[in-house]
Amino acid sequence: MDKKDYSLFDNLIEGIQVISKDYKYLYVNDALASFIGVKKKSMIGNRILERFPQLEGHSLYHGIQQCMTERIVVELIIAFRLRDGSEVWAAIKAQPYDTGIFIMSSDITQQKEAELIIQEKENYYRDLFEQLQEGFIVQKVIKDEAGNIVDFRIEEINKLAAQAFGQAKKRLIGSPISKFLGPIKEQVLELAKRVITEKESVKFVSFYPMVNRWVQVSSYSPKPDHIAAFLTDVTQLKEYEGQLAKLNQELELMVNNRTIELVDALDRERKINDLKSNVISMTSHELKTPLAAIKLCVSVLEKLNVAPNFAERGEYYGYIKEEAVNLLDMLDSFSKSDLLQKESPHEAFDLPEMILKLTKDLKGLCQDGQTIVYESKGKQLLSIDETILRRILLNLVSNALKYSKEDVTIKTKVKKGSLIIKVIDQGIGIPKKEQGKLFTKFFRATNAVNIQGTGLGLHIVKSYVALMKGTIKCKSKINKGTIISMKVPIEME
Repeated sequence: MDKKDYSLFDNLIEGIQVISKDYKYLYVNDALASFIGVKKKSMIGNRILERFPQLEGHSLYHGIQQCMTERIVVELIIAFRLRDGSEVWAAIKAQPYDTGIFIMSSDITQQKEAELIIQEKENYYRDLFEQLQEGFIVQKVIKDEAGNIVDFRIEEINKLAAQAFGQAKKRLIGSPISKFLGPIKEQVLELAKRVITEKESVKFVSFYPMVNRWVQVSSYSPKPDHIAAFLTDVTQLKEYEGQLAKLNQELELMVNNRTIELVDALDRERKINDLKSNVISMTSHELKTPLAAIKLCVSVLEKLNVAPNFAERGEYYGYIKEEAVNLLDMLDSFSKSDLLQKESPHEAFDLPEMILKLTKDLKGLCQDGQTIVYESKGKQLLSIDETILRRILLNLVSNALKYSKEDVTIKTKVKKGSLIIKVIDQGIGIPKKEQGKLFTKFFRATNAVNIQGTGLGLHIVKSYVALMKGTIKCKSKINKGTIISMKVPIEME
């Protein structure tokens, strides 16, 4: 090639130089001279090391020598400092030429500076990536032939996450995650599908037995088929939660036990208060019958306070004495023992005799033309608590007399170790819908509100019957009368 052919390279933006086999500059274009900051004339005809002795030992000169002697293409990216002290980067391509070698140079200083900036930023973010206080991992999903997610391949992982796996980063990167965590749970695969297809950010906590850790995973998809996740080791937190749950359970048990104790104490106190209330109510109610009899006898005596009636008066004085004795006995029994809790000692007694005497005592409560009829079947001598039985009959018969103008019948029958008693009246009766409340404390039927009473009598009777281990029931019809039936076990003599 003659000299005029070199003009083809004069206007190129790349630097061009042609060097002879004895290492002289045959041609240099303006772009190269401008790049290195010298004049073309100072280079052409001079040897390389004569013009630029500083290149001896430089990688550029070694590359030129290699291309010249071995006749091969040599490519270099080099940095060198100009005469003004600035550093430049160039991409050099040297190739054999018939008169020597042909070299093309490209100024890549700006590109290199940009790469260095990018590299600095990459290093900065990678350092941040490594210094994160949470594990971080980037994975590419692995799919089967049907397109279902079956596993994840680790592409990036920081130091903290690698420590959680107990593996070196080099061993983790490029490997399927199941290799280190075991089979992937179906629930995790479903969540991954949502992250990939629906671009959701998903957070969940799972236990990984192969590393024996609880891990909170906060995942998102930075690009198609990739999942990035922050990994937080929550094993210690889970242990604390377990300890707290255990403490709460123990505390709850203690509270429950204490509550039961308090409830039992309150229940005992309530029962004691109810018992006291019952005793007071029973005492006041039971005292009314003998007091009423005494009052009635006194009224009769006032009318008989004349000489011809001495014998009859004596009889009423006897009633008063007897009721006074009953009254004292009753008070004594309430003060010495709790009739609702303890059975009174009992001796054998004649049942018909006791009932006939009772009917005589209650004669004063009978209305005009009203009598008490007694019918008895079976053996007469019984071993049972006579005091309690008398009080039961006092209540039942006085009630029957009060709510009926007709005769009242008492029927007793001893059969197969049981005493059966019925008190029958033909009075106002009890409404059917109210009969279930009959033995409730202070209950009074709606058709009895105008008749004097407290609603305690039948409640007391039921308590007495229960004390005797018996049963009681009622059968009644409005304006037809009432039958109160009770059955108690007995010891027969």
